[in-house]
Amino acid sequence: MTKTTVSKNQYADSRDFMTSLLFRKWTITIILSLGTETKRYSALHRSLPEVTQKVLTEHLKQLERAGIVRRFFYPTIPPRVEYELTKTGLELLKLTGDIAMWFDSYSETLHKSQKTYDKKRVAVLRRL
Repeated sequence: MTKTTVSKNQYADSRDFMTSLLFRKWTITIILSLGTETKRYSALHRSLPEVTQKVLTEHLKQLERAGIVRRFFYPTIPPRVEYELTKTGLELLKLTGDIAMWFDSYSETLHKSQKTYDKKRVAVLRRL
């Protein structure tokens, strides 16, 4: 394998990793919830009541590893943990805001398309 092939494969692996991370179920919701603020873990969890502690913790660790979230640990009693978006995370926040706006603009159209498709699919299956 040449050096160029290795670097292309590393880029593809990295791109695949980031794509899978960003489009996991709660990632965009967590990024939007953090926003431009530094939040304590408990406040972040309260702002996302439908996300379990386990899932939130796993996502935050992966986002921290990717350089999107920064974690601050304060060795107090009880321990205090805070999270904030990094510079990269803030850039991603802009994109997630655009994605959310796109969804809000087209959600009705998408829903109608799904219903139309489902009706056509049922009609085809009935003929079989």
